[in-house]
Amino acid sequence: MRSITITALAAAACALVLQPVYAQDSATSPSRADVKAQTRAANKAGELAPAGSLGPEREPKAAKSNKARAPVKAETRRLNKAGQLAPAGSLGPEREPKAARSNKARAPVKAETRRLNEAGQLAPAGPLGLDGAPKAAAPK
Repeated sequence: MRSITITALAAAACALVLQPVYAQDSATSPSRADVKAQTRAANKAGELAPAGSLGPEREPKAAKSNKARAPVKAETRRLNKAGQLAPAGSLGPEREPKAARSNKARAPVKAETRRLNEAGQLAPAGPLGLDGAPKAAAPK
C-alpha cells in the first residue's frame, strides 16, 4: 500500500513540474487558418514532400512549357509516324530505334520468303550465334 502511495505522489509531482512544458501558449502559436495558408503556399511552390516520402529530397519540378498543346500533339504524331519516338520507358539512346515500316504488300513478301526458303537461304529459327550473326542453315 505504501509503494502505491509513493508512486502516486511522484506522478502528481511530475505532472505539476512538467505542466508548463505541455501547455500551449496561444499567443505565440499560429492559428489554424494561418497554418492552412502556409501549407497551401508551400504546396503551390512545390516545397512539400510527397506523402510517405522518407528518402532523399525529391527532384525539382521541370519548368513549365510555353508551347500550346495542339502543336505539341501534332509534332508527337509526326515523330511517331516517322518512327523517331523512343519506346515508352526508354532509358536513352542505348535502345535500338524502331525498324522502319515496310512499303511492300503482304503477298509479294510471302512469295519472296517462300522462294528463299525453297532455295535454303533463310536463317534457321532460334537464337543468334555468339558473334550476333544468324546461325548457318543446317544441310538438308
